[in-house]
Amino acid sequence: MIVEQKKINHTWGQETVWADTSDYRGSFMSIEQGQTVFDSSKISRKETIYVIYGTLVVEISDSQHEVKKGQSFHLHEGIERILYAPYDDVDLVVVSD
Repeated sequence: MIVEQKKINHTWGQETVWADTSDYRGSFMSIEQGQTVFDSSKISRKETIYVIYGTLVVEISDSQHEVKKGQSFHLHEGIERILYAPYDDVDLVVVSD
C-alpha cells in the first residue's frame, strides 16, 4: 500500500511525515542554518534522530551534544530539549514511538 506523505513548511525549514500510525511516526526534517526546532518543549514520545547531512546540536539541560552526519541520537520522553543547526543546513530522519 502506498502511503500518502504529509509535507509541512515550518519557520525553521520543512518536515515530510512518511509514516504516522498509532505505534510510531517517521519523518524527514530539513532545518535551515541558524534555525531552532522544538524550542524548550518536552517530547511526549521517545525519539531517535539520524543525521543525513550537516551537524545538529542537541541541548538537554546543561549539556550540548553535536550529532554529525551518519550519527544517531536517542531522546527519552518527557525531557526538555532544544535542537538547532548553528553551522549549516541539517537533514534528519526522526522516528518516534
